[in-house]
Amino acid sequence: MAIVFVLCIIYPSLIADKSRVYNWVARMLLDQIDFPAAQTQISLIIDKSKSKPEIAEFDRYVGWNLKGKIDLKIPLIITHKDSKADLCLNAVDLFSWGIFRKYEKKGAAWYDVFAGKVRFEDLYLK
Repeated sequence: MAIVFVLCIIYPSLIADKSRVYNWVARMLLDQIDFPAAQTQISLIIDKSKSKPEIAEFDRYVGWNLKGKIDLKIPLIITHKDSKADLCLNAVDLFSWGIFRKYEKKGAAWYDVFAGKVRFEDLYLK
């Protein structure tokens, strides 16, 4: 939500296309991961926040980008789960909330707890 707010100010045409922005940001983050190191399979678990057509679009877009970076023999599995039912996604939500608070509410108390663990942080379309 915070990302879309910033984009709305700069690019009003993206207000109605939040799914596209979400996909683009996800791909930018995934570009930071060394996928060629994977040797058996790659399992990408995404918070289920999209409709079925949006999930299909996300899977095609991200899958197409990732498959160009990994060995053809390595299966890529993309699943969408409810974060309430998945402890790993729940943890990611907690860290994401800390980043949101830092930039949108100017409150870095929770962010400062895990700041040393952040590997990639950038503001897009500043």
